[in-house]
Amino acid sequence: MVARNYLLARLRRWPVSRITGHWINEIPVYCVSLRGATERRSLIQSQVEKIGIQHFQFVDAVQASDLTHEKAASENLYAPEICQHFHGRDLRLTEIACSLSHARIYRMIANSTAPWSLIIEDDALFRARRLAKLTWKQLPTDAQIVFLSAFLHERPPKQKIARDVYSGESYAGSTAAYLINREAAALLADAAVPVVHAADGLLGRVTNRPDDIPERYRSAVRFPALRSAIVHPEVIYNGSVEYYHLTAIGK
Repeated sequence: MVARNYLLARLRRWPVSRITGHWINEIPVYCVSLRGATERRSLIQSQVEKIGIQHFQFVDAVQASDLTHEKAASENLYAPEICQHFHGRDLRLTEIACSLSHARIYRMIANSTAPWSLIIEDDALFRARRLAKLTWKQLPTDAQIVFLSAFLHERPPKQKIARDVYSGESYAGSTAAYLINREAAALLADAAVPVVHAADGLLGRVTNRPDDIPERYRSAVRFPALRSAIVHPEVIYNGSVEYYHLTAIGK
């Protein structure tokens, strides 16, 4: 698989097939991407068109180069003191920018009328055949976030719910691809800013309730309790792991 993906990465290609009569054709799909990431956008656009995704749009990501820690803090976009408590360091500007980018999409979803949306990053690689087999009925009715790609604490994940669907308890990270409902997006839009965690760190905390928030921070840090599930094997790859970095390794 690694050799195959390496070859595809060198060719800047990723094979997908058309999906018809599926929920992926009905929900909004938002792709967070830097405006200048033309190569990644081209590959995503190619996948979207071949699969037949109808309601797709790029959302320009916040540029880390436009930020400083001081500016972000002064504009209440970043909370350095609280960040230091949790992480013992400042977040990198790229982490702050990524979190703000996802927060931007949360607000868009919260202001929409769609019950569910899919958020992907511009390195997402669709496993179209796997995705086509994933039915909406397999997903737990009480879930608010469903990770279609995730780093895991253990494989397979804990607590199987249905075929290829598990409890979100084993989620360890990644914001490469996840379904989110409008209610959860509204809660996250408020909780995500000012930024305290990387984007996937926030998702990990809201889906696995933290118990380490000191009393003095509780009014400043809002962690809604959201119910989540994981699809495994993943139906969308994190391309930074499975694809893009392979060309650098091969040089």
